[in-house]
Amino acid sequence: MIKLFVSDLDGTLLNDMHMTDFFILETIQKVKENGFLFLSATGRSLHEHEVNRLQLNDVYRISMNGALIKDPEGKILYSQSIDMDFINEFLDMFYGLDCDYSSDEHTLSTISMDKKLNTLKLMVLKKLQDRPFVFGIS
Repeated sequence: MIKLFVSDLDGTLLNDMHMTDFFILETIQKVKENGFLFLSATGRSLHEHEVNRLQLNDVYRISMNGALIKDPEGKILYSQSIDMDFINEFLDMFYGLDCDYSSDEHTLSTISMDKKLNTLKLMVLKKLQDRPFVFGIS
């Protein structure tokens, strides 16, 4: 018997705008009302401001590829940190390359804001390129 539903975020639980919507939230609520557990899962970090923005603060959350698991109240149920010696070795090995370093509290980045914004613009343009464009004439 099914007792647990787990859904990835990007491309699954989130819509084309990378947001939840009424249908998604209503479906999660129905799953929970029927006595099942619901978990969101993602490889990325899922900071509290994003949890609140997506309205996923009442579900269990697996983030950082399973390195962090939280209950609906935000209490940490499981956490696996990376050893500081390994982090230092990694930073030395890839010094000068663009990287994001994520923890539960925040994400540090060596990428400039301009570069991040340009990358985001290119991603949006790529998505728009794949959609039909209609001119409105009145």
